[in-house]
Amino acid sequence: MKWFTGAALPEDGNINALPDITYTDLRSHNMKTMRNGEDPYNVDVKEVALVLDSETHFKIKFTCDDAEALTIIYRNANGTKSGTITPVASGDFYIVEVPDIGAGDLMTRYTVKFDDNYSVEFDAMTYAYSVFYAEAHGSSFTEGLTDVLKALYVYGSAFAGN
Repeated sequence: MKWFTGAALPEDGNINALPDITYTDLRSHNMKTMRNGEDPYNVDVKEVALVLDSETHFKIKFTCDDAEALTIIYRNANGTKSGTITPVASGDFYIVEVPDIGAGDLMTRYTVKFDDNYSVEFDAMTYAYSVFYAEAHGSSFTEGLTDVLKALYVYGSAFAGN
């Protein structure tokens, strides 16, 4: 059996070294925003977070003028998951959650369409990209967080066959 970098796994199975990953390695995982003309609801996504809990999901925090008027839909790139999600008010923001992100979908792009004029595209590594990007530009994060993100990248890449 081979480890992510192509080296053989240690016989005892103890892997204590994660690959050195930077935001440039994750550039293709950056969140993409698509605007098509005027957006009557003035939607603006502030952040996408990956929640690793008993069920992995994405949490999207956004602002808009009239969340109740929106019909927000999501779908993944391979067409196996889609649905409608309802925004929940949280202070000055709204939050929607894209549920049930399986191990095989960690590298799969998701599109969330807020209306006919505004959508965002991201995947599980979008959060990792933002952390490593911020770290490269002066922010600091705990080694525990960056190690989890590196391990998640390795796991997702292996599951995706990369």
